[in-house]
Amino acid sequence: MADQIVITEKTSQAKDVRAAVGSRYGNILPAEGHLIDLQEPEDADPAWKRWTPILLRPEGLYGTRPAMGGNKAAKLAAIREALRTAKRVWLATDCDREGQLIGQEILEHYNYRGEVMRVLFTAQDSQTIRDAFGHAKPNSEYARLYAAAVARRQADQIYNLSLTRTATVILGQGARGVIGVGRVKTPTLAIVCKRELEIRNFVPVTYFEIVATAKVAAGEFKMRHAPNEKILKRENAETVAKAAEGFEGRLGVRVEDKKQSPPKLHDLPSLQKLCSSRFAWSAAKTLEVAQELYDGQGKKIITYPRAEVRYLPYEKGLEGASHHAVIPNVNTVDTLREVWPRLSIDEKKLFDVIARAYLAALMPDFRYRQTTATLDVKGFPFKATGRQPIDLGWRAAFPEWQPADEKGDGGQLLPAMRDGETARLHNPTVETKETKPPPRYNEGTLIEAMQNAWRFVDDEVLRDRLKEAKGIGTPATRAEIIGGLKRQDFLVAQGKNIVPTETGLKLFGVLKEADPALVDPGVTAQLECLLDDVVVGKQEMVGAIDAVCDVALRIIGKLKDGSSTGGAPLLGPGFSGAGGDRTPTPAMRRFVDILARQKRIKPPPGYYTSGAICRAFLEQHAPKKAGGETAAPASKAATPEQVSGTEGAPVRKRRRAADTTAAAPPPKRAARGKKPRRPAFGNPPVKAPGLHLHDVGRNTPLRIPYGNKEL
Repeated sequence: MADQIVITEKTSQAKDVRAAVGSRYGNILPAEGHLIDLQEPEDADPAWKRWTPILLRPEGLYGTRPAMGGNKAAKLAAIREALRTAKRVWLATDCDREGQLIGQEILEHYNYRGEVMRVLFTAQDSQTIRDAFGHAKPNSEYARLYAAAVARRQADQIYNLSLTRTATVILGQGARGVIGVGRVKTPTLAIVCKRELEIRNFVPVTYFEIVATAKVAAGEFKMRHAPNEKILKRENAETVAKAAEGFEGRLGVRVEDKKQSPPKLHDLPSLQKLCSSRFAWSAAKTLEVAQELYDGQGKKIITYPRAEVRYLPYEKGLEGASHHAVIPNVNTVDTLREVWPRLSIDEKKLFDVIARAYLAALMPDFRYRQTTATLDVKGFPFKATGRQPIDLGWRAAFPEWQPADEKGDGGQLLPAMRDGETARLHNPTVETKETKPPPRYNEGTLIEAMQNAWRFVDDEVLRDRLKEAKGIGTPATRAEIIGGLKRQDFLVAQGKNIVPTETGLKLFGVLKEADPALVDPGVTAQLECLLDDVVVGKQEMVGAIDAVCDVALRIIGKLKDGSSTGGAPLLGPGFSGAGGDRTPTPAMRRFVDILARQKRIKPPPGYYTSGAICRAFLEQHAPKKAGGETAAPASKAATPEQVSGTEGAPVRKRRRAADTTAAAPPPKRAARGKKPRRPAFGNPPVKAPGLHLHDVGRNTPLRIPYGNKEL
């Protein structure tokens, strides 16, 4: 039907939709991730081309412009042409906030006036897609979801670019490269650096424990001394052991029948944590494997994997849910025997994890009998605990799994005994123990720390509020943020663990000294909470952006005040903003695109994020100057994508994943010319269905408590 079109998020998704509904809803046109970018600061104000320590907040919002790279221009042109005659648009992008932004930002950019319907599906099989079209709702019902996505994107650009430029100008005079600051990236680095410093500064303490064998009529078992505090002197431990040798006394026995509910279903963070621990996978690999199980050709055996939700709607009514926990796709279970041989070993591992969690959720509680035995040994308390399974229930789905609280003596099988029965102790042993530093993070536990950023907040009231939030970053961006920090040589893998490099530690120390708020996960968690409040209507879009800008402005002011004392830059010429492979400049990427079109070849994979790949392509295909040098275009100033990383731009196979702090140095001269009126978001406002950001008014800026101050 020429008067309506369907917009999907990527080409493979378009194929799945076409296979499910044909052309019933019109021509199906795929995007390629974000086809629309935000304008750069100098586009809003030419004076901003010169890097200075100011807040880069335009009047209204940053305008938008077509994105570049890959086939984005061609795909956007096709959608733009179709919108000229379309009376109805079906948005069939991913069901999360980012998917809402990818689809609707195109309509906003071209001021589309027709009817817009939102199609939400949490699995990509034909039956689910057909059901989703049948239950489509007016896109206006998702105005808050779109507003929340816009707020996050605008706030990140303002915060990241403003503080990156400020830090580079003030802290890094003479340093090589750019000192990148990211609203999520920098606190993530701080989490790892703080843990590393705790470990390096940790002083172990030796302590002693006493364990003895207890004998009753039905058998023997271990009893352990259970003091209120650790025993730090060996002579005190020897006194307890001496008292226990040959002691006879009456046991206090308590038997309780208990039950344990199944564990929660998985979301992306819990999968990343488990796979990191069990399989030593990176967070990015877990996401990649899950994505393939979700929408891979001939697979589609799990539901949408990028959500941060660990439950299902009541009565498993999935049609009306925008997203839910990751479970097997019930619509493709009948074909699983055919699909299974096609899966890789890793895909089988991950599906097994997801399927067992789903089966466990449908099984009965684990029921067991817990026995606790206590014995007073001349004033020294001894204790033993044990469990006897009554009904395995959901534990049958995890035959080899043992929870941490069941390991060691806590999991021993106790003989039958009765309260008041006499027990005799023998063979008491003094065990020498030593306190251990906190463990280093692996990618899974680091994502868990990002998800639970409330733990880094001291204020109890604020901690409780932030527990309801979803931490820092989003499920789809956290893996890329960690990967970006590794590519920039701020973090490095050490076996299964993630540790900071000396460069990362130095940057953390400098930023913390300049202003602790720069590296405080709690501050970012509070801002994330405000941005998330836009979705549920507790906060207006512009009010949330105002709050982020207020924090950025206060930090800029503090950095400027610190520099006014006349001290030397905190980072000298020996500091490099990042190491390893640097992100190519926009000019390099554009040159690759031009050469690829001219020579009718495909750009090399990874050229949009890897300077090394870009340079290799240009050296091979670019025309040579006299002397044999490549005639490459001059580099421009760092773009928003270069300095802000991928915060707010999830890594997806169909989406650009630009990230690093290593960009070209700031330009030294300002552009001249008449200062234009700063643009609003997109083109002039029109009254089309759904949310129009031009009509949103500005709220009173919010104040966020930070220690004894306000941000």
